[in-house]
Amino acid sequence: MPKRTLAIEKQLTWFHLATVFPLVSFGFYHYFFHFRELGIVFLISSALIGYSAFFTLTGKPLKHYKSIFLFVVSANIIFAAQYIGIRSIFYLFPAIIGIYFNFPIRFSTTVSIILSAATLFAASDLVSTSNLIRISFPIIIVIGFAHLYRRTIAEQQIALEKEASEDYLTGIYNRRSFHEWLDRTIQTHVSQHDKLALFYLDIDDFKRVNDVYGHAAGDRLLNEFTRALKVSVRSTDILATCNEHRLARLAGDEFVVAATNVRHEKDALMIAERLLEEINKPIQIDGIELHINSSIGIALCESNTGSADQLLRDADSAMFKSKSDGKNRITFFDSSIAEKVAKKNNIAEAVNDAILNQEFYLNFMPIFKDSGKTLVGAESLIRSSSEKLKGIGPDIFIPIAEEYGMIHTIDLLVITETFKKISEIQHSLPDEFVFSINFSAKELRNESFPEELKSLSDSFKITPSLIELEITETSLVSHDTFTIKLLNEIKSYGFRISLDDFGTGYTAFSQLKLYPVDTLKIDRSFVWDIDAGSDAQDDKIMVDVILSLASLFQVKVVAEGVENQTQLDYLARSQCDYYQGYLLSKPLHWEVFKSTYFRDSEKSQRTNTSSR
Repeated sequence: MPKRTLAIEKQLTWFHLATVFPLVSFGFYHYFFHFRELGIVFLISSALIGYSAFFTLTGKPLKHYKSIFLFVVSANIIFAAQYIGIRSIFYLFPAIIGIYFNFPIRFSTTVSIILSAATLFAASDLVSTSNLIRISFPIIIVIGFAHLYRRTIAEQQIALEKEASEDYLTGIYNRRSFHEWLDRTIQTHVSQHDKLALFYLDIDDFKRVNDVYGHAAGDRLLNEFTRALKVSVRSTDILATCNEHRLARLAGDEFVVAATNVRHEKDALMIAERLLEEINKPIQIDGIELHINSSIGIALCESNTGSADQLLRDADSAMFKSKSDGKNRITFFDSSIAEKVAKKNNIAEAVNDAILNQEFYLNFMPIFKDSGKTLVGAESLIRSSSEKLKGIGPDIFIPIAEEYGMIHTIDLLVITETFKKISEIQHSLPDEFVFSINFSAKELRNESFPEELKSLSDSFKITPSLIELEITETSLVSHDTFTIKLLNEIKSYGFRISLDDFGTGYTAFSQLKLYPVDTLKIDRSFVWDIDAGSDAQDDKIMVDVILSLASLFQVKVVAEGVENQTQLDYLARSQCDYYQGYLLSKPLHWEVFKSTYFRDSEKSQRTNTSSR
């Protein structure tokens, strides 16, 4: 018996035991002073209740404990009616309520009618017919109300259970109910010869559908995707041979299909291919034909010692491998993926430790104008002194921090540290000087982020125009109204915004006017190929196009990755505004950066300190 059910049974048992003491008292009273037969019935009833209760309280409940209690109560009421008449009939009312509380509705109604009729018949020798008729009306009313109340409660319970187990949008299983089924199935249906196959599906580029066509269209797409999965599951011959299969939506555009009794890996592959074939068919949404692809990860469970959590993680990892390999494909979870997952988990743990142990610091990459002669800004770059993160750069640990939910902490850390450093030299900065700060695209979904920025700048007394917040071009999607609103709010506080890695994403030049961007940063891949000969002519053209259209939209341009004089000369001739790269300076530790470019500020600070 489940622990929760056993706990409820024990609570009811204590309630039932409370009836033993008055029963014993009445039993002895009637045995010695009034009706001996009635006293015997009360005492036997007390013994039966005590016997049943003992086993329940010791964790070994009798199978028919409730039935025994019902029989005892019914017998007592009927016998009492025969001996003491109308007074015993009033015990019918709480008895009827108790029956409906403990037993199914139909059974309760049948037993309540039979018990009421038997009790009235037993009392007929002592109670007049007219009184029996009058008493029968409230009994009927109580049975009717109890029946309606229990049916209403049962319907509400069914609705709640359905709501708790089904996905609200698609009507298929949700994460909770699927997880429970999967855990149970692994224990009971998995063996060396009967594997369980879990297929983890994710719609490729679903976010773009939401952003371009709206969330209502996205919801309709999810319903159509679910319909296609159902059709595929019904029409797949191999699934028909499985003992059980389940379809569920875990979250967003993530779905799973699970099948038991899958004998071979090739069978799982055939199922996945059939799923992919069906869901790749064009889908009509509001008259628009959408061609949807999906990435599938497969994990096989061959032992009942596994867990639902582990199997889901394995299939999810295989699905991500499908996406990273080009999307719209099928990948089995294997040892190589397991190694990558373990490595990623280790990095995530190291990042968390580095946050807790304050092992992150900033370097500053100078930004120049006038062919590298004049310093006009610096980009703050996160680094770590952690031994566990040695040799692991931000390009690796930042995406993992995003995936594991630590990126907001890191973003605030970088912003706070940058503001703290700026406060040391703010009084000696030229008017056009700007500090660039990278932040995660995840913050574009965080409506409190602009206010947090403003609060931090106020606390450090930083002029917002000194700060340029960098977002990557790939984090922007056309017509994303929430992102545009959030960026405009940031801009309204006086902060500047730059678009990093420009030219590598999807943003059309005509869409630049939608975003409050001050600066474009040409991706270093275009800059590196400037001096690479005729093979890089397209990249030179791209640089020229970016520079020309940036001028048209009145935004400044920073060229990243300038590493030789040829690149710098070409960019200068093309009238690029700003430059950064190893030719001009490598990233510098703050103290080196400050002593190199702001010696006067250091002297001023030392003078102020000594005067104090």
